[in-house]
Amino acid sequence: VGSQEVTFSLAGLPAGARLSGAVELEDGLWHFKYKDFHEIKLLAPKNYSGSFEVAVMATSKSADGQLTHSAGVLPVVIAGQADAPHLLVEQARGIEGEAVRLNLTVETLDQDGSEQVELEVANLPEGSALSAGRPIEEGRWQLRPEDLEGLKLRLPNSFVGHLQLDITATSIDGSDRAQIAKSVSVEVLPRLSDDRIAEIVRRGSELMELRDVKGARAQFEEAALRGDAVAMTALGNTYDPLEFKARDLKADGADPELARHWYLRGIAAGDVSAVKRLEELAERYGPEQR
Repeated sequence: VGSQEVTFSLAGLPAGARLSGAVELEDGLWHFKYKDFHEIKLLAPKNYSGSFEVAVMATSKSADGQLTHSAGVLPVVIAGQADAPHLLVEQARGIEGEAVRLNLTVETLDQDGSEQVELEVANLPEGSALSAGRPIEEGRWQLRPEDLEGLKLRLPNSFVGHLQLDITATSIDGSDRAQIAKSVSVEVLPRLSDDRIAEIVRRGSELMELRDVKGARAQFEEAALRGDAVAMTALGNTYDPLEFKARDLKADGADPELARHWYLRGIAAGDVSAVKRLEELAERYGPEQR
């Protein structure tokens, strides 16, 4: 360079990109001096990947003030960097001989649409299958995010007990991968006869009359989890603060939100008596207030 003063001007950076150590002029033009050349770094927008061309002009000014220009194009490739997705799971519960609903949600942090997400479910019992996706090998299943809506686990008809599924969600951006793993506990309850369920509900009612709220709640829950509408409403009743007040019970065990949840479940299952209880609860506590 000698006695010459050299400056550089760059244009063509993608939106949101910048050059550290350079000065940004109008219309996306960046300017820096040769002495700062080794300090210049291109900072791409967050989650950006792709290729583009930067127009470069070098200007040399001699000691007598004469200017010399030279221009060129600099190709730039920024490799993708995957961000681990958010994976939300809920514990699952079902009945012997019925498909078990799996509540899984995956959310990508990708902002430019360059990432793909794959999911894998492992530790599936022999003879089981998922309602969507495809098997990889025995005990392992591959899913896409769109497969999660209404996803169900089909187990052998005789299966009863607990199992744990390992869920892995992987974001893929080019050759880069990032993943997150979580476990889901699945409980499969034995099927009970209608007479047995009715007996459980009666026992729950007896315990409630004896002011044994926790004992009644356990009985009603056992029947409610097997789809009994009356038990769902009765279970909601064990959380209803209005019921606590009517029975002169300590209010620390009441929960309006859980009462509302089970009343709604009871209505959906066909117990119209839950409608009045829900209305009374809403009148006192509002539709969403805890």
